[in-house]
Amino acid sequence: MTNAPLPTPSQPPVKTPLPPSGLVPQVQPGMKPPTPPVSPAPTAPASLPPLPVKPVAEAVPPVAPAPVAPTAPLPPVASVPPVSAAPSMPAAVGQTPTGLPQAARPTMPPPAAGAPPAGLPPVAVPGKPGPATPPPPKNPPTASAGGAAGKSPIAAGPKKSILRFLPFVVIALLIIGVVGFLAMRFLNGGSNTPSTSGTKTPNQGGAAASAKPTNKQVTLTYWGLWEPSEVMTQVLKDFETANPGITVQYVKQSPKDYRERLQTAIVSGNGPDLFRFHASWVPMLKAELSPMPGSVMSSAEYQKTFYPVAAKQLQLNGQFVGIPLMYDGLALYYNKDVLQTAGVEPPTTWSGLRTLATQLTVRTSGGSIERAGLAIGTASNVDHFSDIIGLLMLQNGADLTNPTTVEARDALTFYTNFAKVDKVWDSTLPNSTTAFARGDVAMMFAPTWRVHEIKAMNPNLNFGIAPLPKLAETQLAWASYWAEGVSAQSKNKDDSWKLLKYLSSPEIMQKLYSSQSQVRSFGEPYSRVDLATQLADDPYVAPYLSDAPAAQGWYLSSNTFDNGINDQIIKYYEDAITAVAVNSRTVSDVVTTLDQGVKQVLRQFGVPVTSTGSTTTGGTTGR
Repeated sequence: MTNAPLPTPSQPPVKTPLPPSGLVPQVQPGMKPPTPPVSPAPTAPASLPPLPVKPVAEAVPPVAPAPVAPTAPLPPVASVPPVSAAPSMPAAVGQTPTGLPQAARPTMPPPAAGAPPAGLPPVAVPGKPGPATPPPPKNPPTASAGGAAGKSPIAAGPKKSILRFLPFVVIALLIIGVVGFLAMRFLNGGSNTPSTSGTKTPNQGGAAASAKPTNKQVTLTYWGLWEPSEVMTQVLKDFETANPGITVQYVKQSPKDYRERLQTAIVSGNGPDLFRFHASWVPMLKAELSPMPGSVMSSAEYQKTFYPVAAKQLQLNGQFVGIPLMYDGLALYYNKDVLQTAGVEPPTTWSGLRTLATQLTVRTSGGSIERAGLAIGTASNVDHFSDIIGLLMLQNGADLTNPTTVEARDALTFYTNFAKVDKVWDSTLPNSTTAFARGDVAMMFAPTWRVHEIKAMNPNLNFGIAPLPKLAETQLAWASYWAEGVSAQSKNKDDSWKLLKYLSSPEIMQKLYSSQSQVRSFGEPYSRVDLATQLADDPYVAPYLSDAPAAQGWYLSSNTFDNGINDQIIKYYEDAITAVAVNSRTVSDVVTTLDQGVKQVLRQFGVPVTSTGSTTTGGTTGR
């Protein structure tokens, strides 16, 4: 583009465009039950399923091991009671409490050789004397007189005692218990989650026993900033229904000191799992932001889904660290009645805007401004002045990290001339939003959310919104929006990203927009490119979305309340603009101090700056 000379302060406004000089476009396993040692007794069938991994303590109390054989010598065989007098098997041996699965307790090992079973008098087992049992006599006693001649005496009664089958009975009971336990687990849903309510008793049935256990219980803490709880309630309930075991606690925060409180909470381990943050805060939240997993969205899908500015701003070390659920930026507000009376349409270029601003300015007989043409030129009473100057510098090809360049100085001169030279606005007027709502200024720049304020102040104001003016044919706009991120300290990162993926889906974004529209004039503009057509006919939102594909941003984003990179840089620009527009200083007088301040802040927050002033970070920003 050919540079056109900037009109001198003395040059009177004309109806033809007056382009400024130099403006150039551009988620344990349990303990296994001990395995019975090998013995002559039959073991469980090979087809028996493996014992459950559920910890023994979670089902029944462990059975005390069989008592050790007494140290005193065992009585001789002759002292053993006859078989018919053998005591019945105690219930404590191999028996399972009513209603409890046997397999959940430790498997009882078979009695040691020669040792009596637990709870029974010691019995000598033929052929297998214990170490403390006296050996059997070499010549067994002869048969009684009534015995058959020539036949060997019948062995002592104990040799035929049914107690020799005790190990088999115990093992059979264990097998039955295992089968019963497995059947109970199958009927109860097969949960692997250990019980935390202690040992169950036969009376613990009912609803608790029939309820299907869940694999996990997770509570996600979500810090929001602008949306009231009633807007988020339904979509979060729908997410919880679709994801059993996950509960979301949404907490709306105050913007005052929000960024500092967020970082302090995360560092202390008491922060949220996911939270809202401004896109320009990425350099300040490097340690707090968790990178988005590729399973949530691929890089190509991300760039296709959202506007280009999001892919640039929400990157850290080549990874995305946020998902935008809305979009916003700047657009030109205009008083329809004033423009209709003048017979003009909203301008599409900066030169046309400058001319129209002069034409629409009305002065009193004393020369003071009665109705301003455009709220621009100063800093103290122009809401979003930093966004406007950032837009002008970007459109003019300036390096925002180096205000000393010709392009940056020309943009500063052009901005301040609206007040200093053209006098279409001055520092004595109320802030631009209030003045516009009152009808005291014909045009102003602002984001979408100012519409709600204006309608609250003056419901009868007839106003419209137009896309941003261009510098010649340069198609470049200003973006300033908020995104959602996941805490690097969260223990539930996967579930948090799952929630963000859900919230950023087309269907849920539309539900959110509808809910938001119930509490204010309209919802937050969609951040998804594929939803732009849904708002193409909205007079308040469509102009912003038409500029969104070509929008950029930087650390001059107003109303982020960060007390950090934005607010500090904005303060340096405020001082510089006031010095020029109000205190009659020249741009050359203030750019050196401005440049030093900007670079100092960038370095403070770890934004590398080259010798020429260009940054090497992943992008630019805005709300």
